[in-house]
Amino acid sequence: MHCASGYRAAVAASMLAAAGRDVVLIDDEYAGDKHGLPVVVAA
Repeated sequence: MHCASGYRAAVAASMLAAAGRDVVLIDDEYAGDKHGLPVVVAA
């Protein structure tokens, strides 16, 4: 989970974790798309 400020990602990660999901919160710059990793952008 990643967002520009970190606040939204922290809230979303908390909600997903509470629902039983495995979550990784990235608290730094993220360039996974440049390395062929899947990136999902909110609509």
